[in-house]
Amino acid sequence: MKFFPVILLSVSLAVAEPSVIPKEGDLVQAENTVFVIQEGRRCGIPTFEVFKANGFKAENVIRISAEEMNAIPEGPTFTGPRLPYKDAKEGDLVQAPKGPVFVICDGQRRAISTMETFKANGFKVETVIMISDGDMQDIPVGPDLPCPYKEPKEGDLIKAGIPTVYVIRNGCRCAVPTMELLKSNGYNGKNIIVISDEDMEAIPVGRMVQ
Repeated sequence: MKFFPVILLSVSLAVAEPSVIPKEGDLVQAENTVFVIQEGRRCGIPTFEVFKANGFKAENVIRISAEEMNAIPEGPTFTGPRLPYKDAKEGDLVQAPKGPVFVICDGQRRAISTMETFKANGFKVETVIMISDGDMQDIPVGPDLPCPYKEPKEGDLIKAGIPTVYVIRNGCRCAVPTMELLKSNGYNGKNIIVISDEDMEAIPVGRMVQ
C-alpha cells in the first residue's frame, strides 16, 4: 500500500540569491519545489510532513534561479535520512522506498494494508521511519495488521487469519469461495479489509455467495 503520494512542496520565500553554490544538506528552491542537496544532487522533498519531520525550516531555504537549479543533477525523491535500522522496536512504523508501511509487532513487520487501518490504529504519518530495502528485508514478515472492525457495513469485503473472503450482506458475513466469483459479482479485491479473528467471529454467518 502507498498512502504517501509525491506532492511537491511549495514554500514562498524572498528574492533569489545570485551565484549560489549549494553545499551538502542545503535546501534550495527555484519555483515551487524545495530540494535538499545530497551527494551533489538535488532531491525533491515530497510533502510538508517530510519537510517538518526532518527538522527543515523555511527560513533556511535558499532561493536560486531556474538556470542554477537546472545545472544541479537531479536525484531521487527525498524521503528522509536512511540511517541503518538494526534495532527494530515494538510499535515502530517503517517504510522502504516505494513500499508499504509496516508496524513492528513481536519482532515482525506487519503490513498496514489500507489507510483505514492506519487511521483506525491511531498512527501518524510523521512517525514513519524511512529505511533501506536491505534493512526491511532483514525484518521477519508477519501477517497483515488487522483493522479494528466493530461496525460491519453493507458490501464490506473482509477476511481474517484464513484465506476466505466474506462480503457483508444484511448484517451477516457471506463467504465468497473464489476470486473469480468475487470479480463476477462486481467486487474489487483491493477493497478487502483485514480484521482480527475475534471481530470476524462476532459477525453472524450468512449464505455463501453464488
